[in-house]
Amino acid sequence: MKTFQDMILAGFCICLPINATTAEKTVSPGQDYVAILKQLAPGDVLRVKPGVYEEGWVISGLRGTVEKTIIISGQEASNKSNNAVIERMPIFRPKSGRDGVLFCGEPSEYIIIEGLRFEGAERAGLIVNGSRHITIRDCHFVSNGWWGVQTRLSDYITVEKCLLEWSKIQHGIYFSTTDHPAARNNHIRYNNACGIHMNGDKNEGGDGMITGGLVESNSICFNGRNGGAAINMDGVERTIVRGNVIENNLAGGIVSFSQDGRESGSSNEFYRNVLKFRDREGRYGIKITGSPLGIRIHKNVFVCTGCPAVDCEDGSVSGISCDRNAFSVRTGDVFFKVDGTRVNLEDWRRLSGQGKGSK
Repeated sequence: MKTFQDMILAGFCICLPINATTAEKTVSPGQDYVAILKQLAPGDVLRVKPGVYEEGWVISGLRGTVEKTIIISGQEASNKSNNAVIERMPIFRPKSGRDGVLFCGEPSEYIIIEGLRFEGAERAGLIVNGSRHITIRDCHFVSNGWWGVQTRLSDYITVEKCLLEWSKIQHGIYFSTTDHPAARNNHIRYNNACGIHMNGDKNEGGDGMITGGLVESNSICFNGRNGGAAINMDGVERTIVRGNVIENNLAGGIVSFSQDGRESGSSNEFYRNVLKFRDREGRYGIKITGSPLGIRIHKNVFVCTGCPAVDCEDGSVSGISCDRNAFSVRTGDVFFKVDGTRVNLEDWRRLSGQGKGSK
């Protein structure tokens, strides 16, 4: 008789049931969504029917498990292949109240929100407050008041494969006092301030730092009409920023600093990003302030004409490893700004002792 290991080695495919006790429920515009949410058990799927939801939802104490996530979906089951989102997305457009969906009250956990459109909310399309392990994917956030997505005092929040655009006052994504946040494979554009703002905010009751984040493979463009970097990191540490395309933003590219956060975070890694500005537009490619340690800026491509590719303030140059980057420049352009002084690549090599692999 074959053992389990023998079957695996022989190439057999064993399909274990996932969410074996799944029940599907539906909700339509105008229905009592609170009563329906109370019926959801771990592993259940709530199908949100197409239409306009004029009442903002408040979700409290909704709990799945790591094995049985609760899914709130605007995607029909037949259209979930290849992560396709159906054209007729349910639209959350609250007439009264401030948010499209608000997680607050009792903590919620292990929830997936997918395939919904949030537009015209007074404050945010979706807010996660005091919850954990919430995933927001394949959603559209358009023309909301302050933010597309905002999180506060929450951990393990993921925003992926979403479109976040035209936030009227601030940011596309705002991670506040949120450890282990992830933003990946999103399109983030035309927001009035930052594309992604991350804030450790020592005044909100946490430790003043965001730790263990991942910002990966996002397209971030045309943000910052009112200032704010494409990726703003205020009190953020041990976070990876990689594979992003940051193009034609109107203020900064990526910045690590301390204002509300306890300190400018150490051990952040920036690699394989493309940072491109239009001619003589933009403040900097990557800026590091506050003398953090263990910062790695490697294998990025900078197209910065008229602004420094890498800007180091407050003696930060001693804590930075910056090498194997590529710069597209014109005659007379500078690559670096060190404590207010603009320097070219040769000066950078002399000052820092590194940069031999850059070109």
